[in-house]
Amino acid sequence: MSTPEDPAESGAGTADPAGVDELLDRLEAAMARLADGSLPLDELVRADEEQWKLVSQIQSRLRDLLARLEAQQREP
Repeated sequence: MSTPEDPAESGAGTADPAGVDELLDRLEAAMARLADGSLPLDELVRADEEQWKLVSQIQSRLRDLLARLEAQQREP
């Protein structure tokens, strides 16, 4: 019963089916908007909020993937 699962299926409590790679790409884009320095304050705040939301989602996905990997290693 050890069929590999798609990391995107590990919703980690979210409705967003994005995989870790896509989340990392989105995080990089949010960080680039912050680093640009030319955005109005309200857009900077939104980019910062998005950045921290993405960091939380990525951490959750990675924890889920690690737990699955450890469970697979324990299987005979």
